[in-house]
Amino acid sequence: METNDELVQRITAAVTAAIRPTGARLTWLELWERYEPEIEQLEAPKTRRSEGKHVLRLLGPEAVAETGIDRVRAYRKTRRGEVTIRRRPPSDKTINNEVILIRRLTKLAMRRGWQERDPLAAATEADLLAPVQNVRLNVVEEDAAAPISLGAFLRRADLLERALVLVAHSSGMRRRELALLEVCWIDRRRRLITIPPGIAKGRRGRKKGRVTIVSADALRALDVYRRSLREARFCRWAFVNPRRQRPYSPDFFTRRFNKLERRAAADGPSGPTWLHDLRRSFVTLAIRRGADSVRVMKLAGHSTLESQQRYNVESLEEAIGTRDKIEAARFREWRDRAPPKRAPIGPASQKARA
Repeated sequence: METNDELVQRITAAVTAAIRPTGARLTWLELWERYEPEIEQLEAPKTRRSEGKHVLRLLGPEAVAETGIDRVRAYRKTRRGEVTIRRRPPSDKTINNEVILIRRLTKLAMRRGWQERDPLAAATEADLLAPVQNVRLNVVEEDAAAPISLGAFLRRADLLERALVLVAHSSGMRRRELALLEVCWIDRRRRLITIPPGIAKGRRGRKKGRVTIVSADALRALDVYRRSLREARFCRWAFVNPRRQRPYSPDFFTRRFNKLERRAAADGPSGPTWLHDLRRSFVTLAIRRGADSVRVMKLAGHSTLESQQRYNVESLEEAIGTRDKIEAARFREWRDRAPPKRAPIGPASQKARA
C-alpha cells in the first residue's frame, strides 16, 4: 500500500510529465533554449544564430526525435523555394550549413542525455547535404580588359565607395575590420595596417591580430574621402557616419557595395560581384604576382600571427617584403600594358620627309 509521500511523488511525476514532454518529445525550440547559452563561445556566433533562426522557423514545434533523413530533405526543399534579401534563393552552401547545424544539435542532445536517441545517427553526408561547388571565380583586376575591372567600380563610385573599394582590394581586410578601422592603425610611411587582437574573425576572447598592407592609391582615396567629412574627419575611425560621428556597421558596407555593383554591372563567372570578392581578389592577385602563399595567408588572416598589439620586427619585415614584391609586379603589369611611345624624329627621318 502506498504511503502519503509515495502518492505525492507519483502524482507530481505525472503532472510534470503532462506539463513538460519527456526527452523523447524534446522539441527544436526546447533544444535551442538549452543550446543558446553556448553560442557565444563558438566562432562566428552571429552566423550560428542566423542559421538557427531558419531551423526554428521551419522545425521549431516539431519533436527532435521525429527529424529523420526524409524530414531534413523536406527542409532543404522548402529552403530552396524561398527568396533571400538578395532576391534569389539561398545557395546550396547556405542550406548545407543549416543542415550541419541540425546534425550538430541532434548529436548534442544525445550526448547530453536530453534525447533518448539520435534520429540522424545512421545518416551519411550524402544523405543530408547537397553537392555544392563553392569556389567563386570572381576576381577584380586592375586590367581594364579583365572580365571584372577595378576601374568599372571606381568610375561609378562616390568618395566613400572609392575609398572602401581601394582599401579592401589592396589590403584583403574583412568587412568588420573595415568598419572598425581606426586611423591610428595605419602606418602611412610603410603602407601597413596593424589590426589589433579582438577585431579579426575568430572565437570570442581568441581573436588574434595581424599586419596587412595597403596601397598608396587607397591611402590617397581615404584622405580625399575624409576631407569631405568636415568635423567628422577628426573621429578616430577611418570610415565615419557624419551624422552620428560613429563607424558604419559591416552590413552598411555590404548594402553600399551591392548598390555600386549594380551601377557598375560587374558580373563575373560566379555572377554579381560581392564585397568579399575584393578580399578574394587581394589573395588571388598577390599569389599570381609571385608573393609567397604563406605570407599572403598571414596578411589576409587565414593563418594568423601572434596575438599581440605590437608585432615583432620579423613580422613587419615580412609584410614590407611582400608589399614591395606585389607593388613591383603591379608596376611591371602597368608598364607592359602602356602603349608604345612614338620614336623621336631623327636626321634620317627628317631627310626622308623632305
